[in-house]
Amino acid sequence: MLIDKEQIAPSNWSYLPLQNVCEIIGVSQPPKEGFSYELKSGYVRLIQIQDYKSDKHKTYIPASLARRFCKEDDVMIGRYGPPIFQILRGIKGAYNVALMKAYPKNEKILDKKYLYYFLQNKTLLSYVISNSSRTAGQDGVRKELLDDYPILLPPLAEQKRIAAILEKSDRLRRTRRYALQLSDTFLQSVFLQMFGDNAQDFDVVEIEEIADDSRYALSSGPFGSNLTSVHYTSDGVPVLRGLNVTNSKLNLEDLKFISEVKAKDLERSEVKPGDIVVVAVGSSGLACQITEYLPRAIMSQNFNKITPNLNKINATYLEYCINSSIVQKQLQTEITDTVRSFLSLTKLKTIKLPLPSLSLQQKFAQIVQKFERLRTQQRESDRQAEHLFQTLLYRAFRGELTSSDFNDETVSVFSQEIPVQKPKPKSPVEVTEYLRTKVNQQETEAVQLTLPELE
Repeated sequence: MLIDKEQIAPSNWSYLPLQNVCEIIGVSQPPKEGFSYELKSGYVRLIQIQDYKSDKHKTYIPASLARRFCKEDDVMIGRYGPPIFQILRGIKGAYNVALMKAYPKNEKILDKKYLYYFLQNKTLLSYVISNSSRTAGQDGVRKELLDDYPILLPPLAEQKRIAAILEKSDRLRRTRRYALQLSDTFLQSVFLQMFGDNAQDFDVVEIEEIADDSRYALSSGPFGSNLTSVHYTSDGVPVLRGLNVTNSKLNLEDLKFISEVKAKDLERSEVKPGDIVVVAVGSSGLACQITEYLPRAIMSQNFNKITPNLNKINATYLEYCINSSIVQKQLQTEITDTVRSFLSLTKLKTIKLPLPSLSLQQKFAQIVQKFERLRTQQRESDRQAEHLFQTLLYRAFRGELTSSDFNDETVSVFSQEIPVQKPKPKSPVEVTEYLRTKVNQQETEAVQLTLPELE
């Protein structure tokens, strides 16, 4: 058995192979010919991994084709990724080949919630990932990987206590994450309220008209052999690649570099703070503003660049305008090569934008700046909640999260709200404070956004 020799547990706790106390059941895939995307008489829902994130792709099959079922509180294992080995629950129906159900053989010996959190501990996750790959001869997470894995089994009452502590921390973690998800759409909602409904009142210009007068204000990344991985060096000028822009935000964790000599050769592809890069390959059309955190870089062939004329347009307004539904509808019609989703610079130049007054653009930019300060606090709050949860998981399955050394009062202290500076009255930040309060109350209904400064 794969027992960590350093683990120390109370004398009345025991290690057992998971298969001794837990049944893990997979299922074969029903034929696609029986799939329906509407619920019919005699049909049941077919649960897939993607269904735990969204209800957009609900699928149903005849009950006669269903072989295995799960309930909302059943513990489900996602066999395939990314990410591999997801531990899921919350939906009932017939599950497909991408899922396995894990359930206690005897709930007087193994608590279901305790099992749910045990399967999420990072030691087990690392073990499964290192021994699983979807290649010839292997098929993602295999049942055999889990059968012999040792589970630390305290008395049932202690399992329930541990699970209750972890559930509190997990709820805090999910609450913080939900707050971030709500705020993701806030600024686009602000943009549409300020500019979308009044688009007919503004001048309309093509992107080429609002670009700076400099030589390479509109340019594309180098294609062909001009920039490949063979040019990368240990330091020098950063290269902005596709993975460095995530959800229209810069991600500078994995930068590559090229020499100054090579950067000089690629001068037309240089980007600086205030420039807007627009994804040209892949998630084509999404825009991201270069910030001061990246003083200078060379963009790869994945991007087109716009250097805005600041006498005509605010860079923050331009970024959000390109990412708005107003402009994205145009961009999607201009994308060529559906396999690569390619957006050429020539097509980008002709995209039309509403152009309100500079003062109104700057007012929007100020709202963005205020809101991003709160977002920074939200992200830190989310990070701390995740760290708390992972710490408790680690301690729980080493036998350290016992009644004597971690009580409910301690968890309560850890779980208190991280203080956030109270926003000024009548500020757009007040809306986000409202959202945060709603989330803390565990309310999941749609929230009506109101913008006090714009009423």
